[in-house]
Amino acid sequence: KDDEDENPKIHLGFSAQELLDIVPEVVSEDDEGMYSVAYQKLVPVLVKAIQELTEEVRELKKKVEE
Repeated sequence: KDDEDENPKIHLGFSAQELLDIVPEVVSEDDEGMYSVAYQKLVPVLVKAIQELTEEVRELKKKVEE
């Protein structure tokens, strides 16, 4: 979003429309058709992804050492 504030801040977030395709459980739509993200519901998904990637890195490191 464009911010015309004199002290612009960096805003971080996800595009609800993009998440809708990947994790629809965390996206809701209001009566006006505006999407929002329930970030608290996204945390377990991200933690699980980190766990899976960590395991994959461990396995790859083990193969490299061999």
